Amino acid sequence: MSYDDSKITSNKFQNPDYVVFPGERLPFVAYFNASSNARYERPLSPALRGYAQFDIAYKGDTWSDLRATSPNGFGRVLQPAYEISNLRLGVEAPGGRWTGEFYVSNLFDTNAVIFSNTGNYDRRQTTNLPRVIGLRASYRWGRRRLNEPDASAGHRRAHPLSGRPRPVLL
Repeated sequence: MSYDDSKITSNKFQNPDYVVFPGERLPFVAYFNASSNARYERPLSPALRGYAQFDIAYKGDTWSDLRATSPNGFGRVLQPAYEISNLRLGVEAPGGRWTGEFYVSNLFDTNAVIFSNTGNYDRRQTTNLPRVIGLRASYRWGRRRLNEPDASAGHRRAHPLSGRPRPVLL
């Protein structure tokens, strides 16, 4: 969680085409931002581990521009606060060699304005992605992690330069 009270401290340059006032809140800086994550893991068998993960992110309201009015006639826009949540359910092989995952991004189908643009003589709003439901599979190619046991040989892998077994760190 964070709190940020960023403001203009001076108008040193006093540009007549870009009028700003000391004390104005900076654009795209929310007073409050927060995020949280909860993950539960459990062995499903000696060869598989299952997990469930929920995360949420909150972004407070922000101004779209520093200037209250601009030369093109459009004023700044107060972009509303929003929160987005995601959910994942998956299985993973020991050592993370492969993973299979069911996921839902933007779990509650929040329609958030993440950017407002008034610089092109019109007002455009960019929104986040809608709810996405899917399956994800991943596989790690190449060498295993340094301290991962070699299941096929039944012992720790040897260091490629010295030939000695690598130490196991706990």
